[in-house]
Amino acid sequence: MQRKHFDKMSCPIARSLEHVGEWWSMLIMRDVLHGMTRFDEFQKSLGIAPNMLTRRLNVLVEAGLLERRR
Repeated sequence: MQRKHFDKMSCPIARSLEHVGEWWSMLIMRDVLHGMTRFDEFQKSLGIAPNMLTRRLNVLVEAGLLERRR
């Protein structure tokens, strides 16, 4: 079965699935919805390697699903 791509669809929810379909991203978004905002909070909650967390956060920021703030 071929994977369907949603990145060209007009629906923003469908386009977001291209980025949150990866399971680390789903867990990061869950933590965001629970109020987490800091790198160390995500790392502690998920037990994820810092380099992997950095990559996933960068993808979510580039997709416009998250934004960096001081």
